[in-house]
Amino acid sequence: LHLGALPRQESHALLTRVLGRQRVAAEHTAARALTDLCGHVPLALRIVMARLLTRPAQRLADCATWLRRDLPARLALPDDPRLSVPLILDGALRRLPAPLADAYLRLARLNGQLTVPDAAGALAVPETRAEELLEQLIDRGLLDEEQPGLLRMNALFRAHALHRGTRAGEVAQALLPVARHALPSGAT
Repeated sequence: LHLGALPRQESHALLTRVLGRQRVAAEHTAARALTDLCGHVPLALRIVMARLLTRPAQRLADCATWLRRDLPARLALPDDPRLSVPLILDGALRRLPAPLADAYLRLARLNGQLTVPDAAGALAVPETRAEELLEQLIDRGLLDEEQPGLLRMNALFRAHALHRGTRAGEVAQALLPVARHALPSGAT
């Protein structure tokens, strides 16, 4: 599994080709924000570009603000479930081995650059194990190595992981009273 994010320059070039040089140049910073929010993932970019093409008067900055309010849920086309970034990311998450899925969800809580010691602390594992997990996440395209020793989860994957991690935590909290009730008294 590799989600295939484009290099930053390629995603910006794609946005420019589709939306037009003039429109993108007029809002260069907002265009960069959009490609970053899309995690440079072609499907996410395609959905955003389709929205902007059908709304030629919409400013790129306004689209970025709209997207930021409910990322990644807004990266879906309601009439075609195959064009849903959240569903694709959910599928990718389900296919990860449990320890790797757990690491993905937990590491999303760390904002900004990430190092092996940061990951070891967040995952409560030795640094050698944290390094193994980080390498596997890099290999699957879920983490980017900005420079040797410094990693980052892109905005799209981070938003997805935070959303899923929150839902998993809510489910666990909801089940806790049920589990306590089912256990013999004194077992909790």
